[in-house]
Amino acid sequence: MKRGVRYQILDEKSSDQNIADILKPIPCDLYNWDIGYTETHRYENNRMIHDSIFEEQDVLDGRELERVVNKHTYLAIFAELKAFPKTAIVSDIADYEDFVNSECEIIVLLVDCAYVDVYCKDINLTEEVYQYAQQKGYTDIEYIDENDSRYKMYVW
Repeated sequence: MKRGVRYQILDEKSSDQNIADILKPIPCDLYNWDIGYTETHRYENNRMIHDSIFEEQDVLDGRELERVVNKHTYLAIFAELKAFPKTAIVSDIADYEDFVNSECEIIVLLVDCAYVDVYCKDINLTEEVYQYAQQKGYTDIEYIDENDSRYKMYVW
């Protein structure tokens, strides 16, 4: 069973990667997004500014999330984003079992600017994320299955 997609952003691509690229294949506007531990830096005039786009433990409407991530170019160092239907109550998702038993639909985890895990309950979205990663030229693209070594749904 496919749980999601794992891929790596190449080093030469990670310097100009922005969080909006990772979220592009996901219909963000359909969800409320629980923002966990996230570290981002904004670029302005080719200079990195230490300016985070999120406050930890924020819950953002998907349209607001898209607006924020597309406003500037951000280098994401770590990101922990969990999507819930707009009518759902946002709850803590500690592990995969919590994810399966919750109303959470998508989890996006980014570690060290390069290692991305996207967990999806919708198999069609899983396929879209996989194809998108291929189109972007990301490496080490694989489906996450029941042999997943990740124990916790956190980046830190």
